Amino acid sequence: MPAIYLSPTFGRAGSVSTMIAVGFGANESVIALWSPGLSTLNSGSSNAVGAASVQFAAPSGTPGTYYLVGYGATTKVSAFAKFTLTAVSTAPNDSVPEQTVAPPPPYSTN
Repeated sequence: MPAIYLSPTFGRAGSVSTMIAVGFGANESVIALWSPGLSTLNSGSSNAVGAASVQFAAPSGTPGTYYLVGYGATTKVSAFAKFTLTAVSTAPNDSVPEQTVAPPPPYSTN
């Protein structure tokens, strides 16, 4: 069963995080997708045991909880993890409303 882990799990737009993917097919392309919208952020190749490390930059959006989807291009398996998009603070007590989105459905190219 595939799984992904993010480090860090939060950041503002443009910040770089790493997706660690495990349980994917050997030597396949593992794509990092942003949800909602499933836009491609980056991709990388898994090793012989199906693990990959893919860096991505958080896209701009309303601060809140989003999901990163790891998708295996050959095996068509996917896994997801939460990512919290934080606000850029311009003053010590600024408050920005947060948005929460539902987890993505399983990704398929069918």
